[in-house]
Amino acid sequence: MRAIWQPNQRYESQAFVENAGNELYSVNRVIFSTPAALENVGGQFTTPRTYGIRIRAHFGS
Repeated sequence: MRAIWQPNQRYESQAFVENAGNELYSVNRVIFSTPAALENVGGQFTTPRTYGIRIRAHFGS
């Protein structure tokens, strides 16, 4: 989720929440075989719930 407020072209503020449900699921998976085991699965999981604010100011032309 993301809320953006831009009162003019120079300033912008954002409030955000990523993975709001704090769910654990795989982002990518790789299945590979090795002699020691018939099938191994490797990959990455999502990051935990992350939230914050960002404030930007654009300078110059």
